[in-house]
Amino acid sequence: MLPNYDEYGVGYIDRRAIAGESSNQVQDSERSYYLGNLIIIDGKLVGAWKRTFSKGAVVVAAETFASLTDAEHHAVEQAANRYGEFLGMPAKLV
Repeated sequence: MLPNYDEYGVGYIDRRAIAGESSNQVQDSERSYYLGNLIIIDGKLVGAWKRTFSKGAVVVAAETFASLTDAEHHAVEQAANRYGEFLGMPAKLV
């Protein structure tokens, strides 16, 4: 999970190297995923995330472009938990 405006997503004009299979969806989207919070797995953009706060916890809403494997979902869940630790509160991935 990378923050918005991270250099990995905005540092290059040609982003095909990180877009992978999601490139058509990202280009067709009205939202510029590259400027937002990115979910990167194995160097490829697989989705986006955003956070909200709810009663002492951070809620991480993940939007992926395709179904993730169990291992990939677990990796995103671990990243969300590390983000919660950074904020000093529990994290809930939705």
